[in-house]
Amino acid sequence: MGYGPIGEVNVQPDSPDKTPLTGQAAVRFVEQTLGWPMEVLRGFPKFVFIETVNQCNSNCIMCAIDFRKKKKRLMPEALYDRILAELKPRAPHLERVGLYLDCEPLLDPHLEDRLRKLKQIGIRRTYLNSNASLLYPERAQGLIEAGLDMIYITIDSLKKDRYESIRRGLKFDDVYRNTVELIGIRNRLNPKVVIRIQMILQQVNCDESDAFMRHWKRLVSADDQVMVRRAHNWGGQMPLGSPAGTDEVNMVPCIAIWSTLGIHVDGSVNLCCIDSGNSVQLGNVNSRSIAEIWHGEELRRIRDLHLNGRRAEIPICDGCTTWAKRTVSS
Repeated sequence: MGYGPIGEVNVQPDSPDKTPLTGQAAVRFVEQTLGWPMEVLRGFPKFVFIETVNQCNSNCIMCAIDFRKKKKRLMPEALYDRILAELKPRAPHLERVGLYLDCEPLLDPHLEDRLRKLKQIGIRRTYLNSNASLLYPERAQGLIEAGLDMIYITIDSLKKDRYESIRRGLKFDDVYRNTVELIGIRNRLNPKVVIRIQMILQQVNCDESDAFMRHWKRLVSADDQVMVRRAHNWGGQMPLGSPAGTDEVNMVPCIAIWSTLGIHVDGSVNLCCIDSGNSVQLGNVNSRSIAEIWHGEELRRIRDLHLNGRRAEIPICDGCTTWAKRTVSS
């Protein structure tokens, strides 16, 4: 969980003396990386996560979220409808809306209905991030028929024992079968649905990337994605290492705070999809609109720190490798 929609960033600034980007140079970095001018980005998020259930059925070794501390909750339909009412007039502005955050979204029994509502209000691209353990054929068909446009599935090894040591609580045979069957169902119902199959590279599976790529590229279509990505450090919450050191990451502003907003099952909004511990609370959509939170004083203060080369003053931003370039191959 926690992998966002906006890609990866080269964290090497153009400055030869290795000083942080600031001012207009930092603004240009954000604009060029995301592909929109700052006035568009400041208006409203381009990418929205909605967490409709707050649980996961796996205890992954590279995940910083402790689901044992959470009591299972589903987002109330009234709150979901409130969110959609604000998104509807902004549908042309939105790039994607995803029904996941800190969760396995297929634990929500109403997921198909919620997807259908997104398409009814004009959302162009809907997507999910799933471990596929519950993606049985009937659910795969239901999601595609409801309007799913893209799904990310993470399978961290093609070796049963190794996979199950990483994604603790899941069964490799179920995940593999469900994923292969999804590809066939997609091909039959809607070939335009994009499937992204990825592996999170870490010490236990570091020898598998080439075999993983070859295996899945034979099974998916040319428009699908197969990726191997290094694990990120969850904003410093996990000591997993990174292709970029802390100092390099801190030289550029994070792009997520100008593009992405995540709404938790209770309506709360934290700084980003990595802030599962609620270290920076921005507001709650039960009492404030998404637009008010997006233009709020706290987020404005944090953006100013990032644009002035001072992101390290925010603990969860200090050395966070989430958006640093982590793709090994694609």
